[in-house]
Amino acid sequence: MTQGNQLLLVACVAASLAACTPHSTRDSTPSGPSPFAADWIRHEIAGFEAGENNRVDGKVLFNGTSLYLIHSPCCDLINYLYTADGKTFCAPSGGFAGGGDGKCPPGIGPVPRRVDP
Repeated sequence: MTQGNQLLLVACVAASLAACTPHSTRDSTPSGPSPFAADWIRHEIAGFEAGENNRVDGKVLFNGTSLYLIHSPCCDLINYLYTADGKTFCAPSGGFAGGGDGKCPPGIGPVPRRVDP
């Protein structure tokens, strides 16, 4: 292995480890870490409930709990349902196969998407 290849390998490993560093402002639940900060999620949910057009795509009730769908910012990432306090609940859709994280309980079907006029 040449010295250039060794340096490239070290740089790739360092970048990978840095990407795994926990983010203190992001939620991490059994369903996984959110791509968004919990404060931002709460702000978006409050705006959705006030009728604003924002990143919240839909709302569903599950066992009396309101869950809000926010699509991930890029392709092939899972799309989480969030509780009103900004924590991930599960991901019913998205990912490479489109089926989410497989951790949604029975009874959570497709979340109706908001249709903007």
